[in-house]
Amino acid sequence: MECLHGKPAANSTTSNGSFWFCGQNPSCNFFCTEDEGYMHEKAITAWRCTEQPHSRCDGHHKLAKMCVVKNFMNVNYGRPFFVCGEKAKPCSFWMWGDVQPLANLSAVTDYRVRLER
Repeated sequence: MECLHGKPAANSTTSNGSFWFCGQNPSCNFFCTEDEGYMHEKAITAWRCTEQPHSRCDGHHKLAKMCVVKNFMNVNYGRPFFVCGEKAKPCSFWMWGDVQPLANLSAVTDYRVRLER
């Protein structure tokens, strides 16, 4: 299992079970339980395919925390998303982790205008 840095994640076992977490400094906020490891591996792969840098929240400018949609009845089951990683007072930052933003929306608009002429 790798964290969002692409480094081996640290593993620990407590009375509550086993879990993986980022052992790097600074932390990428990666955390998942042993049972959810397969979902997180797939989510990290989907995020890496976008070639986007690790998101930072707008309010705190800290690395965002990657989460995974866990409700298997939801159409978005298994999709990665990012939220504010601040534990004390999180801001409202949220974004999908598997969507690559359009590189240049004005280029698409310019192309469409030329086609309509």
